[in-house]
Amino acid sequence: MLKSSSLESLSIKTMIHPGNLLSNLTLPNLVNLSLNALHGTFSRETKIGLFKLLKTSKCSLITLSLIDVYPRESELVNCLRHNACATLQNLIIRSTISPLTKPTFRRRCITDGTINTLAATSSKHAGPAFCPKLKYLELSHCDTTEEVFVNMVKTRVGPGSFHLDYAFRSQGPDSEAVARKLAVFSTTHPLTFRSMLMQVITTDM
Repeated sequence: MLKSSSLESLSIKTMIHPGNLLSNLTLPNLVNLSLNALHGTFSRETKIGLFKLLKTSKCSLITLSLIDVYPRESELVNCLRHNACATLQNLIIRSTISPLTKPTFRRRCITDGTINTLAATSSKHAGPAFCPKLKYLELSHCDTTEEVFVNMVKTRVGPGSFHLDYAFRSQGPDSEAVARKLAVFSTTHPLTFRSMLMQVITTDM
């Protein structure tokens, strides 16, 4: 077990599964964490030790970035629900390999479990129950319905500005409906968003 009370930012770019490393770190002052799987390695859904790191460290994250890293959805949901993410302002879950160009590539899309966790509202105060300070959210690739996705976005947008980058698994009726509804919603709310498949950009009115 390796402990550091001075480390605030950790960026890991690797071709080796990070589980053994993350599971053996204790970083109580960690605020920025970035994991990047090079060349799409270890892309199958797996337990990566992220929840154990957050639980052991009891840190307060500001930025969490997962690029081509695919934790089990149960682990990801537990991380988003953990106190370490109560201070989270930037969340990036990105796949750099498009399902449109490599449909057989093994990867886990972002599905309802994650989306509904981000959409959950608090019974104690107005606003989201988890990651309430989130200002920037990037999700790709999403495999969910227009209704579930739009509902999540609406619960995230509050008095302050909120920016969303997203991509659906395929450019179909749901992704097109999301773009239309978010465009309407952004005319009266402080939302900017970009569909990374359709390259649609909107700005605050």
